[in-house]
Amino acid sequence: MIKIALIVVAVLILLIVVVVGIGLLLPQGHVVSRAITLKQKRDAVYAVVSDLKNAASWRKDLQSVETVKAASGETLYREKSSHGELSYRILANEPPAKFVTEIADKGPFGGTWTIELSQAGEGTRIAITERGEVYNPVFRFMARFVFGYHKTMEAYLRDLAAKFLEEVVIGDGLQS
Repeated sequence: MIKIALIVVAVLILLIVVVVGIGLLLPQGHVVSRAITLKQKRDAVYAVVSDLKNAASWRKDLQSVETVKAASGETLYREKSSHGELSYRILANEPPAKFVTEIADKGPFGGTWTIELSQAGEGTRIAITERGEVYNPVFRFMARFVFGYHKTMEAYLRDLAAKFLEEVVIGDGLQS
Protein backbone atom coordinates (compact mmCIF):
# COMPACT_ATOMS: atom_id res chain seq x y z
CA MET A 1 0.00 0.00 0.00
CA ILE A 2 2.82 2.42 0.87
CA LYS A 3 4.57 1.53 -2.38
CA ILE A 4 1.47 2.51 -4.41
CA ALA A 5 1.15 5.78 -2.47
CA LEU A 6 4.81 6.60 -3.17
CA ILE A 7 4.34 5.85 -6.88
CA VAL A 8 1.26 8.11 -7.01
CA VAL A 9 3.13 10.93 -5.25
CA ALA A 10 6.14 10.50 -7.56
CA VAL A 11 3.91 10.63 -10.66
CA LEU A 12 2.18 13.78 -9.37
CA ILE A 13 5.52 15.47 -8.66
CA LEU A 14 6.79 14.47 -12.12
CA LEU A 15 3.61 15.86 -13.70
CA ILE A 16 4.04 19.18 -11.87
CA VAL A 17 7.68 19.39 -12.91
CA VAL A 18 6.76 18.69 -16.56
CA VAL A 19 3.95 21.30 -16.55
CA VAL A 20 6.20 23.96 -14.96
CA GLY A 21 9.09 23.06 -17.28
CA ILE A 22 6.99 23.31 -20.43
CA GLY A 23 5.40 26.52 -19.11
CA LEU A 24 8.85 28.03 -18.63
CA LEU A 25 9.76 27.15 -22.23
CA LEU A 26 6.65 28.81 -23.67
CA PRO A 27 6.86 32.50 -24.58
CA GLN A 28 5.35 34.84 -22.01
CA GLY A 29 3.59 36.89 -24.70
CA HIS A 30 1.15 35.90 -27.41
CA VAL A 31 -0.86 37.55 -30.17
CA VAL A 32 -4.05 35.90 -31.37
CA SER A 33 -6.94 37.20 -33.43
CA ARG A 34 -10.51 36.14 -34.25
CA ALA A 35 -13.15 37.76 -36.47
CA ILE A 36 -16.75 37.57 -37.60
CA THR A 37 -18.89 39.44 -40.09
CA LEU A 38 -22.35 40.66 -39.11
CA LYS A 39 -25.11 42.04 -41.33
CA GLN A 40 -25.27 45.15 -39.13
CA LYS A 41 -24.01 48.69 -39.77
CA ARG A 42 -20.75 49.66 -38.06
CA ASP A 43 -22.42 52.35 -35.95
CA ALA A 44 -24.89 49.83 -34.50
CA VAL A 45 -22.16 47.28 -33.70
CA TYR A 46 -19.87 49.94 -32.23
CA ALA A 47 -22.69 51.20 -30.01
CA VAL A 48 -23.05 47.73 -28.47
CA VAL A 49 -19.30 47.06 -28.17
CA SER A 50 -18.60 50.38 -26.45
CA ASP A 51 -21.67 50.34 -24.16
CA LEU A 52 -19.89 48.70 -21.25
CA LYS A 53 -22.68 49.36 -18.72
CA ASN A 54 -25.03 47.05 -20.63
CA ALA A 55 -22.50 44.37 -21.65
CA ALA A 56 -23.82 41.95 -19.03
CA SER A 57 -27.20 42.00 -20.77
CA TRP A 58 -25.80 40.22 -23.85
CA ARG A 59 -22.51 38.60 -22.76
CA LYS A 60 -23.27 35.21 -21.23
CA ASP A 61 -20.03 35.15 -19.20
CA LEU A 62 -20.71 38.42 -17.34
CA GLN A 63 -22.74 38.94 -14.22
CA SER A 64 -22.19 42.71 -14.01
CA VAL A 65 -20.05 45.63 -15.15
CA GLU A 66 -19.39 48.70 -13.04
CA THR A 67 -17.39 51.89 -13.47
CA VAL A 68 -14.78 52.49 -10.78
CA LYS A 69 -12.32 55.27 -9.93
CA ALA A 70 -8.72 54.14 -9.52
CA ALA A 71 -6.46 55.61 -6.84
CA SER A 72 -4.81 57.58 -9.66
CA GLY A 73 -8.16 59.21 -10.48
CA GLU A 74 -8.42 57.24 -13.70
CA THR A 75 -11.82 55.77 -14.60
CA LEU A 76 -11.79 52.02 -15.03
CA TYR A 77 -14.51 49.45 -15.44
CA ARG A 78 -14.76 46.17 -13.56
CA GLU A 79 -16.31 43.04 -14.99
CA LYS A 80 -17.69 40.43 -12.62
CA SER A 81 -18.07 36.87 -13.90
CA SER A 82 -18.10 33.35 -12.50
CA HIS A 83 -14.29 33.51 -12.72
CA GLY A 84 -14.12 36.53 -10.40
CA GLU A 85 -13.62 40.25 -10.97
CA LEU A 86 -11.23 41.95 -13.36
CA SER A 87 -10.67 45.67 -13.99
CA TYR A 88 -9.92 47.23 -17.37
CA ARG A 89 -8.99 50.64 -18.74
CA ILE A 90 -9.97 52.02 -22.13
CA LEU A 91 -6.90 52.86 -24.23
CA ALA A 92 -8.71 53.92 -27.42
CA ASN A 93 -12.31 54.80 -28.20
CA GLU A 94 -12.53 55.74 -31.89
CA PRO A 95 -16.13 55.37 -33.12
CA PRO A 96 -17.11 53.52 -35.22
CA ALA A 97 -13.82 51.81 -36.04
CA LYS A 98 -11.71 50.93 -33.01
CA PHE A 99 -12.09 50.13 -29.31
CA VAL A 100 -9.03 49.09 -27.25
CA THR A 101 -9.00 47.91 -23.66
CA GLU A 102 -6.24 46.81 -21.31
CA ILE A 103 -6.32 44.70 -18.17
CA ALA A 104 -5.73 47.12 -15.29
CA ASP A 105 -5.30 44.58 -12.50
CA LYS A 106 -1.90 43.14 -11.65
CA GLY A 107 -2.20 39.37 -11.72
CA PRO A 108 -0.99 36.20 -13.41
CA PHE A 109 -1.84 37.61 -16.84
CA GLY A 110 -2.28 40.91 -18.65
CA GLY A 111 -2.66 42.46 -22.05
CA THR A 112 -4.93 44.29 -24.46
CA TRP A 113 -7.89 43.64 -26.71
CA THR A 114 -8.15 45.66 -29.89
CA ILE A 115 -11.60 45.49 -31.45
CA GLU A 116 -11.61 46.79 -35.02
CA LEU A 117 -14.76 47.28 -37.06
CA SER A 118 -14.58 47.61 -40.83
CA GLN A 119 -17.09 47.69 -43.67
CA ALA A 120 -17.80 44.29 -45.19
CA GLY A 121 -20.24 44.86 -48.02
CA GLU A 122 -23.50 45.89 -46.38
CA GLY A 123 -22.33 44.61 -43.01
CA THR A 124 -19.49 44.91 -40.54
CA ARG A 125 -16.39 42.81 -39.95
CA ILE A 126 -15.44 42.67 -36.27
CA ALA A 127 -11.87 41.56 -35.53
CA ILE A 128 -10.48 41.15 -32.03
CA THR A 129 -6.73 40.99 -31.54
CA GLU A 130 -5.43 39.95 -28.15
CA ARG A 131 -1.90 40.91 -27.23
CA GLY A 132 -1.51 39.05 -23.99
CA GLU A 133 1.05 37.98 -21.48
CA VAL A 134 0.86 35.10 -19.05
CA TYR A 135 3.42 35.55 -16.29
CA ASN A 136 2.97 32.35 -14.28
CA PRO A 137 4.44 29.29 -16.09
CA VAL A 138 1.67 26.95 -14.84
CA PHE A 139 -1.03 29.37 -16.11
CA ARG A 140 0.98 29.74 -19.34
CA PHE A 141 0.87 25.96 -19.84
CA MET A 142 -2.86 25.87 -19.07
CA ALA A 143 -3.64 28.81 -21.36
CA ARG A 144 -1.73 27.26 -24.24
CA PHE A 145 -2.74 23.60 -23.94
CA VAL A 146 -5.97 23.47 -21.91
CA PHE A 147 -8.02 26.67 -22.28
CA GLY A 148 -6.63 28.13 -25.50
CA TYR A 149 -5.82 31.79 -26.01
CA HIS A 150 -8.84 32.28 -28.27
CA LYS A 151 -11.67 30.90 -26.10
CA THR A 152 -12.76 34.20 -24.52
CA MET A 153 -12.64 36.06 -27.85
CA GLU A 154 -14.75 33.41 -29.53
CA ALA A 155 -17.34 33.49 -26.73
CA TYR A 156 -17.46 37.31 -26.97
CA LEU A 157 -17.99 37.19 -30.76
CA ARG A 158 -20.68 34.49 -30.49
CA ASP A 159 -22.50 36.54 -27.86
CA LEU A 160 -22.19 39.69 -29.99
CA ALA A 161 -23.69 37.88 -32.97
CA ALA A 162 -26.51 36.52 -30.78
CA LYS A 163 -27.24 40.07 -29.59
CA PHE A 164 -28.08 40.86 -33.22
CA LEU A 165 -29.86 37.51 -33.66
CA GLU A 166 -27.25 36.28 -36.11
CA GLU A 167 -25.29 33.07 -36.41
CA VAL A 168 -21.69 33.37 -37.51
CA VAL A 169 -18.59 31.44 -38.41
CA ILE A 170 -15.56 32.61 -36.47
CA GLY A 171 -12.38 33.14 -38.49
CA ASP A 172 -8.79 33.67 -37.44
CA GLY A 173 -9.06 37.47 -37.70
CA LEU A 174 -6.27 37.93 -40.22
CA GLN A 175 -7.02 40.02 -43.29
CA SER A 176 -6.02 38.41 -46.55
